[in-house]
Amino acid sequence: MRKRSSVVCIAKGKILVVILRDPQTEIANYFVPGGKIEEGESPKDAGIRETLEETGYQIEVVGEPLFRQCPFVWAGQLYDCHTWFYLGKLASDKQDVVDDASYNLGSDWLDVSEIDKYLGFNEEILEPIKVLLKQAPPVFGA
Repeated sequence: MRKRSSVVCIAKGKILVVILRDPQTEIANYFVPGGKIEEGESPKDAGIRETLEETGYQIEVVGEPLFRQCPFVWAGQLYDCHTWFYLGKLASDKQDVVDDASYNLGSDWLDVSEIDKYLGFNEEILEPIKVLLKQAPPVFGA
């Protein structure tokens, strides 16, 4: 089992994504930032840390997370992922330099209307993203 945390960060009608290339298949997909929860780390803190590491943005999480259990294949290995999904917002517009794994091809802001097209490759990941988008306060611009 892999414990993970991911953040659906919204600003001005766009969602923050990271483009990751599977090291084995070499297929690149868009993901909301996230990753493994380290020993002694809370899911919330892991989501904040992973978003900064993968995108260079400082964020804040708001509200309660959604928890989902779903299998996911990465680098030819099947993981039983237990993921906490948080809604997030930027703490600052400043983006720091990212020094992450070589499979991280960078971050981008995806128009919310395009999430099915770019995040629809995995319905078990897309579903909680859609739920959180519906919960986003209008001030986020979702």
